[in-house]
Amino acid sequence: MATGKTHARHFRLIVDSADLSGDTRQIGEFGVSRQIAPIEGWSDGVIHYSLGHAEHILTGYQAVFNKNPTPLGSHTELSDIEEYRVMLAMGIRAAPVVGDPCFMGTFDQINYLVDGTDAVLVNVDFIKSVTDSGYEAAFGNVLAAGASLSATTNGTSVDNGASSADGAIAFLLITASDGGTWSLKVQDSPDDGAWSDLTTFGSDGSATGAERDIIAGTVDRYTRFQATRTSGTLSAWVGIVRQ
Repeated sequence: MATGKTHARHFRLIVDSADLSGDTRQIGEFGVSRQIAPIEGWSDGVIHYSLGHAEHILTGYQAVFNKNPTPLGSHTELSDIEEYRVMLAMGIRAAPVVGDPCFMGTFDQINYLVDGTDAVLVNVDFIKSVTDSGYEAAFGNVLAAGASLSATTNGTSVDNGASSADGAIAFLLITASDGGTWSLKVQDSPDDGAWSDLTTFGSDGSATGAERDIIAGTVDRYTRFQATRTSGTLSAWVGIVRQ
């Protein structure tokens, strides 16, 4: 994992089981915002404010029109206008690797517009889904960066600096599978040596798809992705967001 300044060309966008990075032209803005809520009463001599609910923002998305069925193109995936599991992985001066930051959440698509007279472009905006209404944090770390797996793999560990007590959300986005069978987990460790399961995803890796798992309680300092193979190959993006 590198550090320092980066460029949007090193970002990768995965929407459910579609890696749309090759179609993506731009994202207007993304992140977490809060509205300021006034809370003064009639007799208060000073105006008081509090932070309102967190809003997850992913707007101004634009991609080249692509109707490819395999791998999924922008039109094929986004024209249904539905709820999506989304990971925006932010590579630092290179394509994303394990440990790089990512922005993740469950989003509802609110529009689908096609325009352009030369390049035909898809335009989409997303809003935070009610599915994630109880979760405020949206920035986390990449635990698996889309590499093709053909053997049991213990992913590279990510050092989060300290344990946390408020749980996490984990995302699994399988972009390719030949129908094999796997056990797919996120694990944690206090010392980067003794590992325990944080969550085992419901997917067995036999098909492409997207999953979001809720992790309650303490998350130890180190986290990693583990893929245990019975058969087949797959490609997956995995990330975790501590709350």
